[in-house]
Amino acid sequence: MDSLVVGERQILGQLRDAYDQCKAWGLTGDGIRLVIQHTVVAAKAVYAQTRIGDKPVSVASLAIQQLLKSGLPTDARIIMIGAGQTNMLVAKFLHKHHFHHVTVFNRSLDKAQAIADMLGGRALPFNALSSYTEGFDCMIVCTGAAEPIITESLYASWLQGETDPTMVIDLAIPTM
Repeated sequence: MDSLVVGERQILGQLRDAYDQCKAWGLTGDGIRLVIQHTVVAAKAVYAQTRIGDKPVSVASLAIQQLLKSGLPTDARIIMIGAGQTNMLVAKFLHKHHFHHVTVFNRSLDKAQAIADMLGGRALPFNALSSYTEGFDCMIVCTGAAEPIITESLYASWLQGETDPTMVIDLAIPTM
């Protein structure tokens, strides 16, 4: 499961998605179907009968808490790399806290545009990463890439000699 936070509700969604994909590929049978059904029932009971869900926590919410603690101003230059579920959740938190100077890079430009529209920012394709010259105060990375997207040389080129502190939030979990 792609989560670092015990009790994160996205874990159950990830389990369901994985099961659905395996079922579509014909890799599951009744035994696994029953295990998944019981798991979902048990998870719902845990949320209903314990305090684990009292203060909803996710990797995205923890990242934003740290960002807010840093004192980053709401007009900070933020780069988001990736536009999947986690970064969409991050974007909702950014919007709630009035961050608006956001550039979103993604393979699928329409997904990047959805986040950019929410934040009043702009969307760019991945192939524009190497030509980006506007610097940043905060970079939020969450992709499913097997290889690093942000290399040392790319990072240095983005800084363009700036010496002010930057914040990097890496929410990607290596899958290799």
